[in-house]
This record gives sequence, structure tokens and C-alpha cells, in this order.
Amino acid sequence: MKKLLISLAATLILGMTATVFAEEAPAKVSEPIKIRGKVEYTHSKSTTANSAGKTDERTSDGYVLQLDPKSPRVWIEGKYGKFNIRLGKMALLTNEDGLVWDTDFSGAQFTFGNVLKFIALGGRIAANKLSDNVFVATSDKDEPIKFVGVNLQYENPTGLSGGVGWYVVRDHDFKTDSYLNNIYSANLSCVFSDKFSISGSFAQDVMADNEKYSWQAVVDYAPLKNIGVKLKYFKGKDLEYGINVKNIWGRAEIFFLKICATK
Repeated sequence: MKKLLISLAATLILGMTATVFAEEAPAKVSEPIKIRGKVEYTHSKSTTANSAGKTDERTSDGYVLQLDPKSPRVWIEGKYGKFNIRLGKMALLTNEDGLVWDTDFSGAQFTFGNVLKFIALGGRIAANKLSDNVFVATSDKDEPIKFVGVNLQYENPTGLSGGVGWYVVRDHDFKTDSYLNNIYSANLSCVFSDKFSISGSFAQDVMADNEKYSWQAVVDYAPLKNIGVKLKYFKGKDLEYGINVKNIWGRAEIFFLKICATK
């Protein structure tokens, strides 16, 4: 009932069709049970230059088996023609394949367009959700960061695509003088087929000392149905410590669906 009232209120306020998205309700006893999941393997190798001028290397391997993978994301989504609005807790994947952020956030996201999309978003990212990348090092504080950003993205299902992004960040862990970061990004990708694509992206914080930057190259390959392989090479400077960072990252995923009949 609470979800229905929220959806109805959003419909009246926004004048558009509104839907509440959350975790799926359990199936009825008489319905078939669908078990979705994935098997995932991730390998990462990072190389950094420390303050003593020496090189530090770190390698990690991870295996994941997920059944019915779910996320505590709940948001209201309203659509009217080419205009879309989301309010609540949702995924945050910036348009340069997550070079700046690949995490969750709580806030609002406005999208307009189809092939050419304009996206405006803003909100907060919890301290334990910050990505360990060039712009956001994991914080030991309980305080979330606050951000606003815009993306302009051209999406071509076959051929060249590209876009630009801009983000303003507020968090006392990053800059002790102005508490602001001003990040610009650009990306370009090419889809060769439904199985193979490549992309490259660049991001730079123009307010940080020495204008810290990063770039990455990504290869996506799907050799078989429900099997995906992603490779990334990342290079840049860590925003918090100002050291050089290199990262080679690879992931293989197998998705599956099992339907169990019930009496």
C-alpha cells in the first residue's frame, strides 16, 4: 500500500506514468520458481609509485557465485515521451564506463533523449560505497560525499558512440582548501558486432594540484550466449595521495536461469 501511495503521488505531481522499483516479491506457491544467478571471476593487478620513488605492486583474484543477485536499491521512475526521472537509491555508472564512479547513490537523475541523451544527476554517495579509483579513494569517515553532474552521450548500437561528462564534488577528505573537485571526462567507443566492442575514456580534475587525471581502455567480448568477458587497462594519478596508478583488470561472467516447477 505504501508503495502504491508513493507511486500515485509521483504520478499526480509529475503528470506522467510513475513506477516503484524494488526487490521482487516472493513467488506464489503455485507458480514456477525462477532462480537467476551468475558465476564471476575477477583478476586485478595494480602498480603504484610511492613517495620514496619505488614501485609497489598488488595482485588480487576473486570468485563470486550469486543466486538471485539483488541490491537494496529502491527508486521511483517516471516517464513521459523522451523524458525520464528517477528519485531514490539507484545505480551510478558514469558514461565513461564507470571511470569516475561505478557504485550506488541516493538522489535524483533526469534523462532526456533517445540516441542522443542528456543526463543530469546529483545526490550523495555513502562512504562505504566509494570506488577505489583515481578520483575517489575509500574513506574511513562515515560522512558521504555530495555531487552533481551532467552527461551528454551519443549511443549508436552499431558503430561509433561517444560523450562528455562534468562533475562537481564536495567532500572534506579531498581538498582541505575549497572542499570542491571539478572533474571533466570524455569517452569514445566502437561496437563491431553484438559480441565485440572497444572503448576509451579520459577524466581530469582541473581543481586538484597538477590537474590530476586518468584514462582507461576497455574491451568487451561475448564469446557465447550468457557469457561475457571484460578487460580494462587504467592509468592515472590518485586524487588523495597524488601517486601514479596503473591497473590491469579482467572479469569473466557466466549468467544462468533455472526454472523449478512447483506443485
